[in-house]
Amino acid sequence: MVRPRKRRSVRVDAAPGFLRRATISARTQENYKRAHDLVKAFGRDRSRRPSSAAEWDDLLNDYLEFEFLAGGSAAVGGLAIYGAAWVLEFPPRSPETFPKAKRALLGFSTVRPEHVRDPPPEECVWLLARRFLDQNSEVYNLAAAFCLVAFDTYCRASELLTLHRATSFPRAGATRPGRS
Repeated sequence: MVRPRKRRSVRVDAAPGFLRRATISARTQENYKRAHDLVKAFGRDRSRRPSSAAEWDDLLNDYLEFEFLAGGSAAVGGLAIYGAAWVLEFPPRSPETFPKAKRALLGFSTVRPEHVRDPPPEECVWLLARRFLDQNSEVYNLAAAFCLVAFDTYCRASELLTLHRATSFPRAGATRPGRS
């Protein structure tokens, strides 16, 4: 006999749309709302009150151009686009959602790529790894190794997290491509 799984009680805000809000963190929701409010204020300053997707697309496109000329970051433009899509309940990944603004964001990123940040000083990385090792647990030992490998290989954390042993180390007896 199969027993039904015990249900976990989860506290939720039962206001309409709570499941959709649960898909992203509260902090991201706040960032999206703030970005959307900035775009709305930008539109109000120019006597524009968009009511259709096409009007929002035009306003977002103008907002991105304004941000670019003001020396802003492409990340601000991305927050504006995806924040508007989230607040207005448009599908954010759909090519029909704000196509002009998305092309403007691509141009923004092409003309002014985000700056590469310098790594922290080597001494700081060693101190951080030492601090992790002082915790004397497997998780912290892995964190120390992760920290040192990321620094040494100049990789982002996301790049290291996508590595798998099967794709990183050759199998025994396997030859490299182009070698016999």
